[in-house]
Amino acid sequence: MIINTLAGMIVLGATPLTLEDLRRVVLEKAECALADEARVRVQAARDHVDRTLAGGELVYGLNTGFGDLAGETIAPDQTEILQERLLKSHAAGMGAPLAPAVVRAMLLLRANAL
Repeated sequence: MIINTLAGMIVLGATPLTLEDLRRVVLEKAECALADEARVRVQAARDHVDRTLAGGELVYGLNTGFGDLAGETIAPDQTEILQERLLKSHAAGMGAPLAPAVVRAMLLLRANAL
C-alpha cells in the first residue's frame, strides 16, 4: 500500500490521492503540501503558456474573450486583468456559506486536479 504522506502530511502529486487522504484532510485537518515533481510540472505548464502567448498564438480565454466574445483578441497588457476578473466572477455564490469541511474537500480536490 502506497501512503501519500510525508510525516503525516498529505503530499499532492507524489502518488494518487486516496479517499483516506481526503478523509484525513476534511475530518482530521491534516496538512497538505505539493510534491516537488508536481511543482516542476506546474512550472512547465506555466512556461508553455507563457511561450505560446509570447509567440502571438491565440488561446481561448487567455488572450481571447469567452463564448460569443471568443473572436475578440485581448491586448497583452490586459490578459492579467482578464484572468483576475474571471476568477472574481466565478468566486461569488448565493445562499449560505458552505461548511468548512466541504470547502476543505473542494480545495483539496481542485489542487490535486491541477
